[in-house]
Amino acid sequence: MSVAWLIPLEPAASAPRARAGLRELAVDTRDVEASAELLAGLEILVTSEVPVDARLLGRCRWIRAVVGVGPRAAGLVDRAFAESRGLLSAIVDTGSGEAAALEVLVATLTRMERQLRVYDDIAETWEGT
Repeated sequence: MSVAWLIPLEPAASAPRARAGLRELAVDTRDVEASAELLAGLEILVTSEVPVDARLLGRCRWIRAVVGVGPRAAGLVDRAFAESRGLLSAIVDTGSGEAAALEVLVATLTRMERQLRVYDDIAETWEGT
């Protein structure tokens, strides 16, 4: 699965620095068309600073999961829209420290990837019937 951690064009000094070994992608989601070009091919997005709203998710139909990290995550990810489209979504709390949050993030991404593979297998089987 292709995963990227979205970062703003000008990251805040307080933003979590450890990115769990994920590819970082600087993006300004206010420009949906430019963002769509940058996000092409990505299936899972992780964000702690960059909004992932209904406009972006509606335009980027290939995105299959979104994970928000940190105290602002609930306001950054439009989970209601994501879930209404059948996307996986999760929020990872950083209250118990960054190291613990990164462990939870890795576990969350692993679970999501496994779930998406199961969906893919079901879809392949379904197409053959």
